[in-house]
Amino acid sequence: HQSFPPVVLVHGFGGWSRSELGGKLWYWGAHSDLASKIMELQPGRRVFTAAVGPFSSAWDRACELYSQIKGGRTDYGAAHAARHGHAQFGRESGQDFAGLYPEWDATHPVHMIGHSFGGT
Repeated sequence: HQSFPPVVLVHGFGGWSRSELGGKLWYWGAHSDLASKIMELQPGRRVFTAAVGPFSSAWDRACELYSQIKGGRTDYGAAHAARHGHAQFGRESGQDFAGLYPEWDATHPVHMIGHSFGGT
């Protein structure tokens, strides 16, 4: 069994994650689930799809992606939130992300694949 770093698929502008839209239409694969296909072809590979704001700024999406991968509550930063007129923290308290791959660090890499605005 070969160990592969996990893959995180990051959708573009107006996109959605694998868990959204009831599994009837996938952003990554349209009418078939690309994440499942990758895992089928590479046993041991974990593939996650991020659910960042479909119309959010690059800054907000990066903060959301980080908290989804590592876990916890999204912190957009006090100065950024004040400058752009939104809350500093995402989601309500108690609804923190569990973390797709909380062990992510310099010795536990992830591969991020972004489409369109997801690659910024």
